[in-house]
Amino acid sequence: MVRLSNGWLVAGVKDTSATPYRIVLYVSKDNGGTWQQLAYLQDGSAHLRDFALANKDTYIYWIVDRGGVALIYGFVDATTATGNVFVGSNVVDGGLTGIGNVSLVINEAGTELHAAWASKNSTYPNSFNIRYAKGTINADGSITWGAVEQVTNLNNASYSHANGITLILDSNNVPTIFTGYFMNTSTYIIYVIKKSNELPKGSSYNINSGWTGEYLYQLGGYIQTSPSAIFVPSSVNGLPNGLLGTAWHGTDSASGGVNYIRFSKSTDLGANWSAPQKLVPGTNLTLTANRNGKLFITYEDNGVTKRIESTDNGDTWSAPITVGNGTNPSSLFDLTLNMSEPLTIRKGTLSVLFKGSWVVTTISVPEGYIGQKTSSDKSNILTYSITAEGTMSDITEKINGVTIATRTNPTSGQQFTVSLTQEQWDAIKYGNGHTLTIEMGSETWTYTFDKRLNTNDDILSAVKGVQDLQDHLNAVKAQLGSAIRANGGTVNDTDAWSVFVSAVSNMTNKRWASGTTTSSSSTLSFSHADGTGVNLSYVEVTGLNFTPSCILIYSVTNTNSITILYPENIWSGQYPIRIIATQYVTYGSGTVNSRSMKLEGNAYVSQGVFRLPHLYQNKTIKWIAFE
Repeated sequence: MVRLSNGWLVAGVKDTSATPYRIVLYVSKDNGGTWQQLAYLQDGSAHLRDFALANKDTYIYWIVDRGGVALIYGFVDATTATGNVFVGSNVVDGGLTGIGNVSLVINEAGTELHAAWASKNSTYPNSFNIRYAKGTINADGSITWGAVEQVTNLNNASYSHANGITLILDSNNVPTIFTGYFMNTSTYIIYVIKKSNELPKGSSYNINSGWTGEYLYQLGGYIQTSPSAIFVPSSVNGLPNGLLGTAWHGTDSASGGVNYIRFSKSTDLGANWSAPQKLVPGTNLTLTANRNGKLFITYEDNGVTKRIESTDNGDTWSAPITVGNGTNPSSLFDLTLNMSEPLTIRKGTLSVLFKGSWVVTTISVPEGYIGQKTSSDKSNILTYSITAEGTMSDITEKINGVTIATRTNPTSGQQFTVSLTQEQWDAIKYGNGHTLTIEMGSETWTYTFDKRLNTNDDILSAVKGVQDLQDHLNAVKAQLGSAIRANGGTVNDTDAWSVFVSAVSNMTNKRWASGTTTSSSSTLSFSHADGTGVNLSYVEVTGLNFTPSCILIYSVTNTNSITILYPENIWSGQYPIRIIATQYVTYGSGTVNSRSMKLEGNAYVSQGVFRLPHLYQNKTIKWIAFE
């Protein structure tokens, strides 16, 4: 289920009564009160099975398993969607011999789709492996997909990622995949795999270059399956690195064959994980959170849908709460909603059921800067009203963290004015960056303003203004001095401003830049240091605000290959020229090979741009350049 920018809820349902199976999209335009069919996806000959949805504005994006042989994508504007919107030629990955599960997410900026799925193909026919692709969302809403990456490389019928898959993005937009993995049907594992080099990795993990993984939970012959995962950023829960959370179900030696819901979390982007908690009996769970960081796990237990909740980032959980009859729940993950009960669809006996509740609370004045305030404004710093669908609670007004007023028993839409007494006004220093907060329950609205002298203020106010300004400038001076010293300059906080100016003028900080790009799909002619020619791929970067003297380039997917531009002539003998070194490691032998190239012709560096040779075509490249 997804929630569109216009407030519509759209749910996808697999209809196995149709021939062949189809996916039906249902829409609610009244916050879940009523539902009607929006559109559907159906192929002429093949079943459509596992699918996943994502959305941007009013566009709905999907990936879907077409008959186990192809992963198909599509998109539609929900405001104009009707009839069959399936396009079978929109292939993300084809030539497959089986598809397990699929997962799809969109980045926070709404510019990228990330997809992961478990599948078999002709190269790895015996195991379900993890594959991944990233799509760029174009201005017209269409998608341009990058190359499919083979994340794992198993090829043994006794080893497979066949027990569920879910994909999330962390605060650095790094894809993290959770899978249910089994080995010889005697060892079942919840496996976390990340597109980075930050997790432990060994040869037994069967993971390709550019990805790393670790066993999150491993328990002998007891099945662990169906992971669900979310990332809750620090802006929601206050944790420095946010929270990666995952839950799944499985049995153990003490459960008597009964599945239990289990939960584990990481607060350092997956470097470490908490010991998994064994929570309640249940299966087929879905994990989500609300805008205040409250966690919800909704699951089924003997034909009844239940949920448990946590208000302390998963450290402790409530007793089970009954949602109603039904199975296979799926909850919306939308951190903009103040949900008291997660928005969830579930399978009923003869229908799909919906349940959930949230409170929409708004304030009449947008958050942000509200201008300069003088003594003539102290009786009207801000006039506002709060509108809430649910119950209103007391409103607290604070300036710089100090309570100014409390509004008891407010009503929705009632107008209030932030008014200060003379004493409260005098307690605020003249200067910039004062903060006003309006708080009601879990809601907080933040505003900033500057305090200024009024032309009619008395001499005492003027004196106080001068004193406050001096205090403000001294504080700024200390911050500036610390910054200068951190960058190699020499200055004391008590020095004259002219000394500060001189210290800054004498600093020689080098500019630098870094980024990610793709190596060329074609080749150009470059020259070895001895003058012989060679055709190579290349990396080209523009838009820098300096001329680089030193550049390092390396391939994310072929980390054994690097290109280095040295900052000066490194040979004074046979080739007294500036050198580009392109190096690579020959696997098996451990031998490091290199090609020394001339910086001339098609290899160049100038103001704001550079082009350098690299060994591999169409690879994701990371680069860093120094002035």
